[in-house]
Amino acid sequence: MRADAEQLRANRHNPFIVDGKVDCARVVEFLTDYNEFLYHPMKPHRPFIEKDMKL
Repeated sequence: MRADAEQLRANRHNPFIVDGKVDCARVVEFLTDYNEFLYHPMKPHRPFIEKDMKL
């Protein structure tokens, strides 16, 4: 089991890392596509009204 974990660790690839840095464009593209896949429509904006606020 340890050898299998070592092999997985040696072969893993992070698609967001390019030249040792996070590529923000890839992250945003992934999040946009993922949200489209889940299809979460935006809820209409309601004003936040709090009548009894305690600190």
